[in-house]
Amino acid sequence: MLVTESLIKDLLGVVVALVVVLVAYFKWRHQYWKKKNLPYLQPSVPFGNLTNPFYKRENFGVTMFNLYKEMKEMGWKHGGIFFLTRPVYFIIEPDYV
Repeated sequence: MLVTESLIKDLLGVVVALVVVLVAYFKWRHQYWKKKNLPYLQPSVPFGNLTNPFYKRENFGVTMFNLYKEMKEMGWKHGGIFFLTRPVYFIIEPDYV
């Protein structure tokens, strides 16, 4: 049974609702380090702090090195990053642990 008289409008409504739910989920998951009171790099939806894998601009090691440099320049001894929605603890100064 259709909500409206157009199947296209119904499908569009479902797609929009799914996108809103997914974005809200990613935003909620990206609050993890904020709740723990740990400095973190601001993630992007949906990839977190990783680069878009579809562009293949840089490999994983280069991405991790760039995140390390960015956090080190801010003077952090440790911090948080995100792989998609998974929070990852990132140690900058090994003596801190």
